[in-house]
Amino acid sequence: MAEQDGLENRLKQLQEVLDERVTLLTKPPKRSRGKARHESTNQVPQRSQQSSQAAYGPSIAYQGTSPGTPGRPMPDRTPADGTSARETQAAVEFFKNGDFHVGRPLKEDVAFCPWHAVTSYPGRFIGKANRPRARVYFDSIYEGREWHFFYLHNPEKPQNEPFLMVPTAQFVDFLDQINKRLNIALVIPREMAPKFSIVFRGSGTPRPRFLARSSDQRTFKVEKFPEIDEDDIEAYEAVEAPRQKEIQKSLQVFSSRDPDKIKKDERREKEDAGMLLDTQRMLGLRTAVVPRDVVFICIDVEALEREPYPISEIGIAVLDTRDLKDKDPGPAGRDWWPLIKAFHLRVKEYSGLRNFRFVQGCPTKFSFGESTFPPKGQVAEAIMKALKPWYPADRDLVLVGHDVHQDIKYLAELGIRTQDMHFIRQIDSQILHKSWRQLRDGRGLEAVLSELCMQYQWLHNAGNDAVYTMRAVVGVAVEQRREEELLISGEKYVPALFLAK
Repeated sequence: MAEQDGLENRLKQLQEVLDERVTLLTKPPKRSRGKARHESTNQVPQRSQQSSQAAYGPSIAYQGTSPGTPGRPMPDRTPADGTSARETQAAVEFFKNGDFHVGRPLKEDVAFCPWHAVTSYPGRFIGKANRPRARVYFDSIYEGREWHFFYLHNPEKPQNEPFLMVPTAQFVDFLDQINKRLNIALVIPREMAPKFSIVFRGSGTPRPRFLARSSDQRTFKVEKFPEIDEDDIEAYEAVEAPRQKEIQKSLQVFSSRDPDKIKKDERREKEDAGMLLDTQRMLGLRTAVVPRDVVFICIDVEALEREPYPISEIGIAVLDTRDLKDKDPGPAGRDWWPLIKAFHLRVKEYSGLRNFRFVQGCPTKFSFGESTFPPKGQVAEAIMKALKPWYPADRDLVLVGHDVHQDIKYLAELGIRTQDMHFIRQIDSQILHKSWRQLRDGRGLEAVLSELCMQYQWLHNAGNDAVYTMRAVVGVAVEQRREEELLISGEKYVPALFLAK
């Protein structure tokens, strides 16, 4: 009896957590003949009004649950399949089997995800170790999958391009498939859930309208969006000004352009532009107020793709600005390339292994010298030995990398604290390129090199990556300065290395 009471108490606790009725069965339930175990429905799974409290006003509600799950509290990091696998799949099937017409709004309360949040997910939420593995799925995101695209106009700005979005359930299902194939756990972070799961409801609030179904395509391009529907404008104008203000605030959240985000983005853009200007000054491409005696040091670290993910390669590239005196950089800095000193360290214990499942590792293909093979316990010492001509000499050291923060973490694992080396600046080739091209998200090293028309080979060799990252930093600094001068003279910019071919 005591055991029975204990079970009932636990079930009551479980009921409070799940917000659903939970019954303790002492006998197997009887099943009616002729009925399926689960009745089918042609309606999208509905969310409980009680579990769907709007976080940003009554216009657009953030679902405080795992996407597609009615009434279940969201954990600290929302699992892509977690407690909502059945409901998510039901929502996916609803869209797969539904009959949709261009321009027609969806009547059901469905959670939507901005498409730019989907495409920017790898760069923002996947670490360096898993990013190359998962990136291939995002690069071919339209292939082998079905997406239902919806659009939404801002009634106050009907002339602007509408917001593009997909059902949140489809994005969650997409993450589920990646997780199953790679045995990883990509999730929607709890703090970012309002950006990934948005429901449109309330008087005057426009509803997303169907645009197109993308099924197993290589690309998806919208030639022309439908114009705003007059019903949306009339419904919006029929509500009072305070209500319109609520709707506009909600739309700012949806478009990720709320005032706080705008200020934050503006600060970041200024910081990124400042990094580019500092790089140009330190390279002598712009006049520096206080000249510095700079040494650029790029360190790239490669780890094996299987647990425990040990560090297997370290690449080092060094560019001493003393060597650049009175020497023209040439197209995209090409005439400075021979001045870059390169090192490639392969950890002896792992020298017989290479990555091949998610990236094509090529540790034997170092293109800029001879590799060395320090034992695992002497790697940090070997790195410091390579840097000895410039450290701890009285020079201004600048740390260079592509997504440099991850390499800093790897170095810390080896026992090297970059903060103890007193680098005066960190330069990230990804950020430099993003600032120059005014992009929303950073690009991979291969994309940066291609845009600069730089030839490369055997990437994912740490030594090669370090050299090419240094070339990319120099190339972006030189080309941005050159483009600036061309614009002043009214000429069109074309990559210098393209013209030099």
